[in-house]
Amino acid sequence: MILSLLQRGIDKIYALRQTREPRYPSERLIPYTGRTQAGVFITPDRALMNDTVWACHKYVTESCGQLPARIIRKLPNGKQETIISHSVDSVLNWRINPNMSPFQFRETMVGWAIIHGNAIAEIERNGFGGVVNLWPIDPHKVSFLRDIETGELIYKINQESGNSVELRSQEVFHLRGFGNGDIGLSVIEYAAQTIGWAQATMLFGASFFGEGLNFSGVLAPDVKMDKDSLSRIREELNEVYKGPSRSNKVFLGDFGLKFTKTSATPDESQFVGTLQHQIESIARFFAVPVHKIGHLIRMTFNNVEQLSIDAVGQCIVPWAIRLEQEATYKLFGSNRQNLQVVFEVKGLLRGDFKSRQEGLQILRRNGIINSGDWARLEDMPEPSEGEDVYIVEKNMVTMEQLQNPPKPPVTSNPETNDIIQPNNDNAALAALLESEIILGSVDA
Repeated sequence: MILSLLQRGIDKIYALRQTREPRYPSERLIPYTGRTQAGVFITPDRALMNDTVWACHKYVTESCGQLPARIIRKLPNGKQETIISHSVDSVLNWRINPNMSPFQFRETMVGWAIIHGNAIAEIERNGFGGVVNLWPIDPHKVSFLRDIETGELIYKINQESGNSVELRSQEVFHLRGFGNGDIGLSVIEYAAQTIGWAQATMLFGASFFGEGLNFSGVLAPDVKMDKDSLSRIREELNEVYKGPSRSNKVFLGDFGLKFTKTSATPDESQFVGTLQHQIESIARFFAVPVHKIGHLIRMTFNNVEQLSIDAVGQCIVPWAIRLEQEATYKLFGSNRQNLQVVFEVKGLLRGDFKSRQEGLQILRRNGIINSGDWARLEDMPEPSEGEDVYIVEKNMVTMEQLQNPPKPPVTSNPETNDIIQPNNDNAALAALLESEIILGSVDA
């Protein structure tokens, strides 16, 4: 441990970087004004008004929020031990700060990182450098800049008083979204056109039903009408037919009025098919399988469990790794002592009860886990006796035992001291031949 720290310090002394990052890192690579081609204004916060964005955001944040955190230490022999008496464990599993639980913290941070691209929390330490609290900071108040000499990222926090505070990198827990170097990208900005189209479609549907019969057409009288007559007809139409409660009524027109339709109905414009396509398009930006947000058109009972497991690997595990790596680097300080933060995703990968128990039984019968391990994996009370006993099946042998089979025991008669030869020569010979056939030294 001391040698590794010494080597790391030597490397820093002799490390010379020749390039420099810009003073003000770019937070976006595309022009973004919020106005979409569909005519709908989309911002990270307004995007949550779309039901698909809301469902994707809810699935990812709540799934990450429920992941339990463990503090482990890597041992020289390759094994690891769980540490429970550490301040980081208390913060991540008991209370992030007096106002927020660990679930709410992870839910909030992942949510901000998704829609804004970055989530920032100030790390509060005690006089010994131990973590006491983590304080999330509203992304709208954060701007990024760099130290010109060291290239270190600096976080400028704008406060309500009008003043600003600059926090160094080691004072900040920074959860980045999909990569743009050390500054994350906002999914909403890149998906703005797709989300704007979906919002425009929803507004069209609401407007169609809100306007009742939706006279998107021409009323043509047989005779010439004055302005007052036209105004009276327009008022009567709005009063009698406009609104969802007045739709589907029979239209009665005087003056020989004839209606000519000029717009398409929702069925003619494939309104439902468009909505279904937009759900799938938006879900792709979040890497969320559509069955997780209630879109079950192509789901069957045969594939939903496997798809749920795939969803964890494709969508949740990347966020868990981002949380793990940032927490491991920032929360332990310079004296890490081989400590590492791990967020367990096993709970999200659980299959049905029968399949899970069959898998644990295979581990138990092969000596990989004991009864205590089994109980802990299932969150059950541990057995009082025999929990540390490992078992294997009796008929299992090693390759060395097959190559060098044990000789039959030789016993003697205690009265005469005569050696008694074993009477199972044939059985021993058969076992030896069987082992040689398995090893390939004798043809079957």
